This record gives sequence, C-alpha cells and structure tokens, in this order.
Amino acid sequence: TTLYISDQNNHRIQKWIIGSSNGTTVAGQANGEAGSTARHLRRPGGIAIDNQENFYIADINNHRVQYWPNGASEGRTLAGITGVSGSELNSLNSPFGLARNPRTGTLYVAD
Repeated sequence: TTLYISDQNNHRIQKWIIGSSNGTTVAGQANGEAGSTARHLRRPGGIAIDNQENFYIADINNHRVQYWPNGASEGRTLAGITGVSGSELNSLNSPFGLARNPRTGTLYVAD
C-alpha cells in the first residue's frame, strides 16, 4: 500500500510505501525549497491522483493548480496565474482542495 503526503511546510509531495522508513519526493524539490517555477511548489494542499499516478496539486501559495506527470521533474499549470491571487474567472485565491472523477477525468477545485 502507498501513502501520498502533501508536505506543506517542505513544499513537496511525498510518496511513502507502507512499512518503509523513508519517503520519496514525487513533486516539488526534495530539499524542501519553495518557489514559483514549474519545478517548485509553495505550500501544496490537496492532491488528486489518476490511474497512471499523475498528480493534480492545489499549490496554495502560488494560487494555481499544477499537473505533475508521474516521474517528471516539473509540473504544468492547469488553472490560476502563478503568484497572482484574484477573483477573476482566470484566477484562483489560495486553492486548497481537489477531487477528481476517475470516470470522466473532471477535476474539482476548492478555491
């Protein structure tokens, strides 16, 4: 069994195999460095995972939702404008939760 952890204060997503003594960073920087580039996260919140273990991440303090392909070293912004909060139709303001419908692929964002 696998456990995925949104490690907010270390700005990364960790993968833990049950029974293991160490986790593996699957999104963000292993050293916990925060940032706003495609390779960084800043206080990740909710995560959703598809059946190929691709990640959808509510990147709270970057005001965006990131798509991070399995095994990739960087993500791609799906929604929001990096570093800019707002209430316009193209903006997010500290999104924190995600849910994904596995049948349709629809992603729901709690903003």
